[in-house]
Amino acid sequence: MRTLFLEVGNVLTRGMAVRESGPDALATREESTPTCIYHPGGGVADGFDPVLASLETAFATGPVPAAPPERRIALTHLDGSPRAAVIGLAGLATTELTIQAVLRHLGSSVVQVRSTDAASLEAQLVGVRSVPLDVLAFTTPSHQTAERLVAGGGVRPRVLPKLIALYNGPAGEHDQVEETLGQGIEFLVLPPVRQESSAIAIGPTEDAVRNIADRAIAADRSFELLSGRGFTVTAFARAFTGAAESLGRAWRESGPKGRDGLAAPPGVVMVDLGGRFTEMAGVGQGPASRWVDDLDAIQLGLPGGRSPDGVEAAERIEVESAGRWLPFEWASTGLADALANYLRRPFSFPSNWRQALMLMALGRERLARARQGFRGAPTDKMLTGDWRKAVGMYVVSGGYFRYLAGPGLALIMVLDGLEPTGVSEIWCDRLGYLPFAAAGGAEILLDRPSAVTRLATVVSPVSLRLDWRRPHEDDLLALVTVEREGGASSTFRIIPGALMRFPLRPGEQARLTVHPMRAHDFGAGDGKPWQGRVVGGLLGLVFDTRGRPVALPLDSKVRQAKLLEWLNTLGASQIGWRERVR
Repeated sequence: MRTLFLEVGNVLTRGMAVRESGPDALATREESTPTCIYHPGGGVADGFDPVLASLETAFATGPVPAAPPERRIALTHLDGSPRAAVIGLAGLATTELTIQAVLRHLGSSVVQVRSTDAASLEAQLVGVRSVPLDVLAFTTPSHQTAERLVAGGGVRPRVLPKLIALYNGPAGEHDQVEETLGQGIEFLVLPPVRQESSAIAIGPTEDAVRNIADRAIAADRSFELLSGRGFTVTAFARAFTGAAESLGRAWRESGPKGRDGLAAPPGVVMVDLGGRFTEMAGVGQGPASRWVDDLDAIQLGLPGGRSPDGVEAAERIEVESAGRWLPFEWASTGLADALANYLRRPFSFPSNWRQALMLMALGRERLARARQGFRGAPTDKMLTGDWRKAVGMYVVSGGYFRYLAGPGLALIMVLDGLEPTGVSEIWCDRLGYLPFAAAGGAEILLDRPSAVTRLATVVSPVSLRLDWRRPHEDDLLALVTVEREGGASSTFRIIPGALMRFPLRPGEQARLTVHPMRAHDFGAGDGKPWQGRVVGGLLGLVFDTRGRPVALPLDSKVRQAKLLEWLNTLGASQIGWRERVR
């Protein structure tokens, strides 16, 4: 089977030709080009036509031979589809947030309209009227807002013949809103998301938005061109969450087992770290919860406390915060310029180690934003509070990971940014293969090392606070025993403030027992032993006892020395993604 994948983004179009070359291997050919931003007056076709021409040539003459059957799958990030505005002046904020979550889950770009101040409301409505939309979602019977919205020509539909309005407000109170909007807008009445304060029913709204998204994609001229070339077109968001749900099923069925069932937590988290957008999907019980972060160059906190206009402090990445991950001296202005330049040109690749380390520092902070911002859906009780306690598998992908020189760099970014707790496996989808597989209807398996690479199984205390002003060498966190399948056994101690690797080969299984000292928790509870089966990755079995949050020494020289030590522990200076555990 050969497959042609196409990912159409707002800036870059990426194509990938894939052929199965064995039971556990894939042969690939990649091409990419700007979508349309560098083509004044051009369209999306200016982006994907050159990619298709290159890949179709590769099919015929390159390492991916032309042999039927063939599949073609396209994923799109383009502008968000559908594009929506959520209207609610007096409704429950939880209702509006839930509807926004449904829209964003399917990849929609969303505008929020919520204000009781007339001047502020009018300013928001001017913004809504200025861009074409697909959906208006009303959470209250606000016909006054509808009147203002349709004044002066109203809102333009984006790709559909008619704009679609969804009403999720109180039952039976929609007549005035529908009458005000008039015949030019298709009006759909849906059951309230919250019929009572304690009950959430999002199914009808999800189904309606999914149908609208399909209609918008089918009517979009850019996607019509792709459909005409034999592509099945799907929003990246839907494929991404579908991949997370498929991974969740696979993990629950085949993940590490303990003596009494699944020892590692059953939850799965996927993160796609792109040039500007961070996508995150978590699976606990039921459908995936999706979170998106849009970071551009103006959201860097500048040195000296200066902040870009209109950007809240909580939304910024502070340059000093990124700089603390660098194992060399740096100047605030120079680092700010370097990071901002990368965000403005997200597909420029680092050409030396210094640039790579700066990019990784920014990646750590973006992953931390994802960790701090992500929340599970209200219906998913597993992903409440500190959701990391429920997660036993992390899968990372995106441009930040695609071109890293080796797995050590990828793993240190994940450990520092996401800070997994307990016992969990870290995987890397360097090709961005999983969303395409999910869009193609394939169930994701965990035994395809060429598609998704297991970096390591990581063991870390759930909660550990470190103070680098006092020594840690005499402290004892736990006694650890690793029993290999062949019968060999190793027992050793782990102490605070360290990274440590145990040489467990990729795919090799072992029985792990962690006996905590005092009341430390490694996933089984305070002071309770953790026992279960673990599997080695490219970097074996890794023990991370640097604290949660990861503690960095305040002294710059000591901090830089520690950062270099941790990089060396994970073999970050070694090039290549081949097996390296000895």
